[in-house]
Amino acid sequence: MTLGAVLKQARIERGLTIAKLSQEAGIAVGQVHKLENDQVKKVNPAHLVALTGPLGMPMYRLFRLAGYPAEQVPLLEPELVRRLAELSPHSLNQITMMLDEWLAEHGQDLVPKVLEPVPVEESDESATTA
Repeated sequence: MTLGAVLKQARIERGLTIAKLSQEAGIAVGQVHKLENDQVKKVNPAHLVALTGPLGMPMYRLFRLAGYPAEQVPLLEPELVRRLAELSPHSLNQITMMLDEWLAEHGQDLVPKVLEPVPVEESDESATTA
């Protein structure tokens, strides 16, 4: 399926008109119409991000459908990034270890390896804030 077909299908499944989607995403009605009809050659990444919420779709799917190369496709949703940024280095290391264990058990090929964990020095303060 094309990006336009996926956008239109998701919009209809959500019970949204083009005007309502336009309003919720903060994108001009004409632009949403062009996107749904695959009339945009280079889709603005900000438009893709804006559509994810109202359509309930992951960013990585929209970026891939829009033809962005894999290295430019965001793999993490903004809410997850925000929440991870609030964690201490110690907590991030613990999460990384849990993910490594999960991937070892369920297979590395399930999730593309994009980011390598960064070693963090342990300190008394980070151990108590986790």
